[in-house]
Amino acid sequence: MARPRSDDYDEKRQNIIDESSKLFATVGFGTASISMIASKCGISKALIYHYYKDKTQILFDMLKSHVDELNHLISEALEKELNPEEKLKFVTSLLMEIYMRTRDRHIVLMNEIHSLAPDEQEYLKKSQSEVIHGFSELIADLHGSKYLKSAGTKTAVGMMLLGSLNWTYTWFREGGAISAEQYAEVLSEIFLSGIQSKKLAQLTRNGSKASGTKTSR
Repeated sequence: MARPRSDDYDEKRQNIIDESSKLFATVGFGTASISMIASKCGISKALIYHYYKDKTQILFDMLKSHVDELNHLISEALEKELNPEEKLKFVTSLLMEIYMRTRDRHIVLMNEIHSLAPDEQEYLKKSQSEVIHGFSELIADLHGSKYLKSAGTKTAVGMMLLGSLNWTYTWFREGGAISAEQYAEVLSEIFLSGIQSKKLAQLTRNGSKASGTKTSR
């Protein structure tokens, strides 16, 4: 007979995911061990194995839940009844908020996906490609030219914007010279209106006054 699940089964499983994401983001998936995860969680190795057969299964569960949530939230945002410019600003701000809230998981996604089996990598990449596709279609709506409606160009421009968000974890620090909300706003303005935008100067002045003299590194 299978062992029945405890009332706090999901809570304990989530704790393993949360602590593992911090550990993988800090020391790397290759260095982390089940013993280290158990220590972080304050539980025994045996209890870890009650939930997961190995650390690779933990990694996939962690990243699957992350990209599934990301894809769901972005899909919902792209379906909102907003004009293309408002929608771009909303989605950019939402992505930045998600990345700040799930920073450890995002770092692991960007650096450790290769540690998974090919079929698991394929699942995650397919889910990510759906986000890219949504961005690409939004960009096509923003620009009326035939050139930007070509599949290759839409994807390239969409990746340009996503790249400006995806890699913020390498330099952005909360409490720095610009907040996550301000960064999303500045990025949207540059993307929509260019570096010579008059509004951009106002946004950056407001950001400096609001955040003091700290730097983002």
